[in-house]
Amino acid sequence: LLRRRAGGRAVKPRAWTTLLVMFVVVAVCAAAQEFSPPLGAARLKPPLLLGAAVYWGMRREPLWAGLAAAWCGALEDALGGVPCGTSPLLLAPLAVAASIFARPQIERGLAACLLAGAAAAPALQLWQYLALRLAGGYAPLAPVALGSRLALAVPAGALAALAVGGAAAALDWLSVNTGLEEDDRE
Repeated sequence: LLRRRAGGRAVKPRAWTTLLVMFVVVAVCAAAQEFSPPLGAARLKPPLLLGAAVYWGMRREPLWAGLAAAWCGALEDALGGVPCGTSPLLLAPLAVAASIFARPQIERGLAACLLAGAAAAPALQLWQYLALRLAGGYAPLAPVALGSRLALAVPAGALAALAVGGAAAALDWLSVNTGLEEDDRE
């Protein structure tokens, strides 16, 4: 009764729990990111949606990583005024690559989320800046201002990924959803 058919394959019952956890984490991250005050003189919002995408990239299989990153990227664009589709184009491949290449190499803990968040945040900031510049909706920044924004994105991304990763891991644990990584490999 709990198993449903999707494209001829049975969907595991805990997949629904993963989707529920993902929905809660992404919704809370989107609300918190939108209503949090900007950080520093660079007026950078804490990249909590990036932290959610990083968590699924470092803790789940590529399908879950891509789904979470695409959803987080779409919300990032909607809340940040970035041209539609900009963030998912960067986040989804990064999360899938992290799931395929980095996850097997690095212990699946919060330190891995911290490192991935620190690496992905400046890349996302630069990508969004370039998209806004190409769309004509953003005045050019001085190299010092752009550099300081990218430098501030490193610790902001690391701390956001650490905080979101800890909260998402706790929610996974509370929902008895912690063994799904191993279940997906069967």
